[in-house]
This record gives sequence, C-alpha cells and structure tokens, in this order.
Amino acid sequence: MKRRLIAVVLLVALIAGSVPAAYAHPRQAEHDEDLKYVLFGSRDKHFDSEEERRAFQAIADAASLAIDQFSSNSSSQLKKDTYEDLQASLQDMGLPQLSVGFGSIDLNAAVSADGKGINANSHRKYTHQGWNYRDYPNPKFWETRQQVLLHVANWTLFQNRVPPSWLPAWVRNRFYAPSEQCEAFCTLIYCVHLLGDHAVADSPEKLKYLEPLIAHSNMSAPGIITELSEQLQVVFVSQRYSWRFSAMMEDLSALEFEIEQEFGVGRVDTAEKCSLNQKHAERLLNLLAKHLPELLKNEPFFSAHF
Repeated sequence: MKRRLIAVVLLVALIAGSVPAAYAHPRQAEHDEDLKYVLFGSRDKHFDSEEERRAFQAIADAASLAIDQFSSNSSSQLKKDTYEDLQASLQDMGLPQLSVGFGSIDLNAAVSADGKGINANSHRKYTHQGWNYRDYPNPKFWETRQQVLLHVANWTLFQNRVPPSWLPAWVRNRFYAPSEQCEAFCTLIYCVHLLGDHAVADSPEKLKYLEPLIAHSNMSAPGIITELSEQLQVVFVSQRYSWRFSAMMEDLSALEFEIEQEFGVGRVDTAEKCSLNQKHAERLLNLLAKHLPELLKNEPFFSAHF
C-alpha cells in the first residue's frame, strides 16, 4: 500500500512537472478579448456585420503573429495556421496580402533554425520588450514582425483605396505606407497585448523580457505607460484638447505616479510585487476601456469601419 501511494505521488509530480508554465494568456482568444474590451468597452463585443468581424479578427491575428511565437492551443505548435488564415482573410476582403512568408516571421526559421532556446518565455526577448525598444538581439527580425501588424492595420482601417493588383509591392509600400497615426495605433494594440501578459504574470520569471509598466533601471524600455502616453497623443491628435482625452491622460499620470510610489526604480522581483503588478495591469486595461471607445468613435479611421 505504501509503495502504491509513493508511486501515485511520483506520477502526479511527474505530470505536474511536464506541464509548461503559463507565461501569458493560454489562448489567443483571451488576448482578442482584451483588445475588444479596450477598443469597444466589452470583452463580449458582437459585431453588427461580417465585414466588421473580419476586420477586427484580421487585426487581432496580425497582432498575435507580430508579438507571439506559439499558437493559441499549444506551447509547442507554431502559428502557421494563423498566418494562412490571415492571408486568406485579406484576400477575401480584397486587400493586399502580406508580402513576407511565414518563415520570415518564425523565430525557429529566421533566428534559431534548430529551435533551441525558443520557448514560451525566451521568445519574448525578440518581441516583448517594447514597440520602440532599442536593444532587441535581432532588430531586423522585430522590424519584420512589426510590419505584419502595420500592414494589416493600414489596409483594414487607414487606406481608403486599394491599389491595382499589378502594382509592384515596393510601389505600394512607398506610396501607401502606414501613417504616423497608424503606427501609433499599432503601438496601442501592442501595449494591450503586453498588459494581458502582465495580468497573468504571478512570478518574476514570467516578467522576464516583458516591457515593464513603468521604466525601471533599464532606460532602453520606456515602460508601457510612457509609451502609451506618447502614442495616444498621435492617435488622437485632433482630440488632444478635449475633456475626455485630458481625463484619460490625467488618469494615466495618476496610475503611473502610484506605481512609482510602490515600486520606485526597483524591479518587480517578489511574489508580493508581482501580485500588485497584476492588479495594476488590470487597472490600466480598465482605464483604457473607460476612455478609448468614446474617443475612437470620433476618429474617422475607426468609426468608418466599426
């Protein structure tokens, strides 16, 4: 009986040890829900038309491809299906497809051909340290990943005319390039994704290679709140002097000050600090969901499609 009990305990320990730690939302759908929450004020947002649903999902899939390495269902399955679905969706919407192949945005193919060292945490050092982070180990790879989201956001929301299919890609890229407002909007989407990762990071290890909420000792990473504060002024340039925009910026400043008072310049390096950091990430998501849906209603690039 005693031997049987020991065997059961060992089996349970073995199974528990083989389950990969959840460093982020376990499914892409949860990141998609965060994005719906921030853009529309509801994680259960139901779209009024198929066109709206496809436009949102194309942007959400592009964000997932740009930022993450693994699929929504497995920590070891790559996101090739997401890439192929996105290409098909762009074609169905009559929009230019991505000009890069999946191999160009796959860490295993483009950076680490043998796949060694690329896992649910380490892949983040190539993509999760900030939209404008200056010290990525492979800057060109991150630029290629960025272009996935920029391309899709540009063609689904910001471009009113689709160029002829015979036009060379280099001509499209030059004369139909993403605007400064488009890039700022993509930075917002990027930050929302990272906030979802912060919200489930219950240990310091899960915050490794993840842009912090505020800047700590590493000045290469400005911090999510600083990045948001800068880019939101570009997204809502025509509303910068409105009371709602001012209220949002005041709320951001107040939250940043509160986090600074709690953490100072020190890192989030204890379980207690991680718990506080999770709560602050949720608060930041709530803050954005409180203000952004109303502000976006007044932006033609967004209101014309949703």
